[in-house]
Amino acid sequence: MRAHDEDHGERTGSKARPSRSAVSVPGSAARVPRSASEVTALSGQVGNRVVARLLKEERHTHGAGCGHDAVEDGAAKAQSALIAEAIRSESSQIPDPLRGSAESFFGTDFSRGRLHDGPVAQRAIEAMGARALTIDNHVFLPPPGARDMALIGHEFSHLNKNLNGEPETGTDNGAGLKVTDPNQPSERTADTEGDAFAADVATAPSVTAQRSVAADSGAEPVRAELVQRAARPESDAMDVDHFGSDEDLDEAMTDAFDRQDAVDSAELDRLKKLGQVGRHREFLRLLRGHFSASGGKWKIEKSTPEGDFEAATRERGKAKAHGYEDQPQVRRLRWISTVIKEYLTTVKLPPIEVQAAIDDSGRLVVAANDKSANEHLAELAANGGATDSLGHMLGNADRPQARAGSAMDERARIDRVNRHFDQASDMHSGAAPVPAALRTALAQGMVVAAGGESGQHAELRILASNNGKTPPYLGGTKRPCATCFATLYPHGSPKGGDGKELVRPGRFYSREDANRTVPGYKDSTTVSPKDRAQQVFAWIDKSVAQTYDSFARNNALLRGQGSDSDTD
Repeated sequence: MRAHDEDHGERTGSKARPSRSAVSVPGSAARVPRSASEVTALSGQVGNRVVARLLKEERHTHGAGCGHDAVEDGAAKAQSALIAEAIRSESSQIPDPLRGSAESFFGTDFSRGRLHDGPVAQRAIEAMGARALTIDNHVFLPPPGARDMALIGHEFSHLNKNLNGEPETGTDNGAGLKVTDPNQPSERTADTEGDAFAADVATAPSVTAQRSVAADSGAEPVRAELVQRAARPESDAMDVDHFGSDEDLDEAMTDAFDRQDAVDSAELDRLKKLGQVGRHREFLRLLRGHFSASGGKWKIEKSTPEGDFEAATRERGKAKAHGYEDQPQVRRLRWISTVIKEYLTTVKLPPIEVQAAIDDSGRLVVAANDKSANEHLAELAANGGATDSLGHMLGNADRPQARAGSAMDERARIDRVNRHFDQASDMHSGAAPVPAALRTALAQGMVVAAGGESGQHAELRILASNNGKTPPYLGGTKRPCATCFATLYPHGSPKGGDGKELVRPGRFYSREDANRTVPGYKDSTTVSPKDRAQQVFAWIDKSVAQTYDSFARNNALLRGQGSDSDTD
């Protein structure tokens, strides 16, 4: 049995209750009064409270469609009985144009599909702790006002499998209903295809592979005993518009964002009624659908109850430790960024990231992704030159120490931080050489790119400070996320002397603070969430060929560190 677990917000990944399937739904013979021995046996199976409820229900005179032809709905045997009753309940064919869209999407004739949304169907859905159910060719949906296209697409994915004879496995819940795990392939596929269907993608991502598997296996058509269930969970703007500041970037962004379909009056009314929060949630769901339906290039890594998610390419590059021989200024900017980050952590203003750059005017520009941290840095810079500020931070930052039992990636991070401190100290004291461009920048003082709201990525603050142009030298404690990479390097990464890419992008983060400068993220009542999602995905997908994982000198995968390591 597969059922779409009830979700009062967006699908939540790890926070969702298991999306489950059950097999062997028993028939439902007419009830007769239970004997004393039957009551005793049933009590041992489902408990005295359920038996008491059952006996009370049996004294009720059931009418057609009353939806009460079951015991305690959450009990295993009661679920089986109610499922059987729901299969016999009133139904209709899937109406057009919904059916036509589904048939085009899956390449399957849905004429056998039956849609249930009456009172018995609602009780069956509720009994399974679900938002929707699919049993063989029967789809049980909530009332129209409680539906969304991602939910419908999820159930239609299961219906498509059933109509094409693809079997599914599960674990018996004790009453003949086999329950699937939310992480098994069919449920992940249904999530992906539901997102793609909602995003108005032309064809289901896995339909070709599904047909191939079904043809190779020779599987018998799935009988009405198989039920599909969908998961229920437990549960300050920038003044600089950098996209218009550089001709090449402006042209690239125009191609990605200026094409949009006309929005009719009915859609305009709907968008206004949704409200800003509703429009953003719909936008995120549709955007996620595009990443899910990318032909295997992208993979959803994490998601939240609010609908935000992270995506990385399935085939990820390995950013191994290297020496930055081609980038001596960037190498030292990384040291400075590390010192700043640890200093800010010491003074209880810990940022997620710090970036440092030499801008087009030859100045040293630094930024954290936290507004309070940037304000503190600005005060520090106002009271002394760049060299004095660096010395102050070197002398007052608490350097991390490895603890017994620390994980390998944490030990690698601490090792890198301390190496950066040693190298920055040598540079500050004059014991190590300083490249000319950085020496000139340090002499001019430290500029803090403090514009933007808290959480905005540091690279984008520096970009705005440099009049919307990518600075010639940029380095920090984290690699650029997919959005920052696409913004900074719309034509791809610069290459080193060996022809290799010098900048390796990280994953895509859907949060607003990571995308404040992206036009498609701006709320609109005249451009539909569908168009905005399509535009944003097309831009990211075109700009980012591959995301990267970081590895330390000892080849340990640096989970969550998000920055290249170095060999020295």
